[in-house]
Amino acid sequence: MRHRNRHPDARTRGPLSRAFTVVELLVVVVIILIVLTVATPAFQALIYSSSRSQAFNTVNAAALAARELALRSASGEDGAVVFIYDASGSMRIIPAVQVGTMLEPVWGSGGPGGGGPSQIGASTVERDVFAPVPQAPAFEMPTFWNVRGYAPARSMIDFSPNAGTGSGPDRDLVAVWYNSELYGGSLVNAPQKQESNWVFPETDFYDKSRQAANAGPGRPTARQSFMIRFDARTGALSNNRAPAIFIDPRPSTNDRIGGDRPNASQLWLRPDRAENLARWAQRLIASAPIDATGNPFAPYVIGDPRDIRPQLVGLASNDTILVKPVARIAVYDERQMGRDIGARRLNSQTNSLFRPFTPAAGGDIGLDPELFNGSVPNDIRQRINAWIEGDTNFDEEFDDQDQPQARIFLVRPSTGELTEVLR
Repeated sequence: MRHRNRHPDARTRGPLSRAFTVVELLVVVVIILIVLTVATPAFQALIYSSSRSQAFNTVNAAALAARELALRSASGEDGAVVFIYDASGSMRIIPAVQVGTMLEPVWGSGGPGGGGPSQIGASTVERDVFAPVPQAPAFEMPTFWNVRGYAPARSMIDFSPNAGTGSGPDRDLVAVWYNSELYGGSLVNAPQKQESNWVFPETDFYDKSRQAANAGPGRPTARQSFMIRFDARTGALSNNRAPAIFIDPRPSTNDRIGGDRPNASQLWLRPDRAENLARWAQRLIASAPIDATGNPFAPYVIGDPRDIRPQLVGLASNDTILVKPVARIAVYDERQMGRDIGARRLNSQTNSLFRPFTPAAGGDIGLDPELFNGSVPNDIRQRINAWIEGDTNFDEEFDDQDQPQARIFLVRPSTGELTEVLR
């Protein structure tokens, strides 16, 4: 007689044989927690290291792209990359090309410490104008990773014909680049301007609803940044250290010529409607003096307020950023720097140490005092400079007690590649 092999099925198994016991589940959970505890720091360190490498690679690729633009220039225009910070918390590095030179009235005829726009008959100053390269994508930095540019001592002071009214040595000097409160405003003899500084792209802390910048005493523009510039003839790092204009239309139709419905004669005056900013700027620069209707007028005297070209491509426009070339940059984590210099956190709106634009603050660019318990330390600029340089314990010495976090790079003059400064 044949006997079947008897195999217990689910109906014959006891309740404990059909599933994990509570003890077994607890053991599994504990094991998982132990693994996560051990693995999480290592995983976070891996992510941080990856972001840090990505940040450096992004900046290096952008610099090489700018040099390539200069070498391929058919008309001899310099190439550059401009560093722009968006208050949403991201930094963009934009390839740019020189499109011409703008002749505009000298700003600040009232003197180095104040004054307003130039008066009729005043002198003019030439500024190179850069525009984004058509269809060239911007390079984006990883979140919280930013770039600062090195401004050597007195590099925030420039010669400007007839800028001063006195008889001293500062008569023909003007402070235009980085004239926010952090760097002594527009005062040529401010102590901050006599020292070197690591500057942040102050590009998105302004009134986007207005065409003109905050034209207070000595405040021709509310947008400041830096660029890496290459010579079109050789591809080498440019020796030109003069301030230049970069066109970056504000994201608003408010206070625009023609409003929301510009007519045909007004449309070409709108950078926010231009399909190609380089061609738009070239046309405007080459144009005869024009009024707000887009029509030429005569006679014309330097500084004639009817001429709107300086209001569109000049220091007085919120559609432009005043930039200067730099040869040294620092790549760093904004969160790490904030913690080390005494900030409790970053501003939740800007993801930086800066406060957002507020009319209550007079439109001035500044650090957020709430991040420092309601008052920005008087030595905050020195702390930032020291931290970037590697003095992370602020004892004015570089020793084994310091833990440098920022990576400083020099731009090789001949190749455009970045070389890290070892400390």
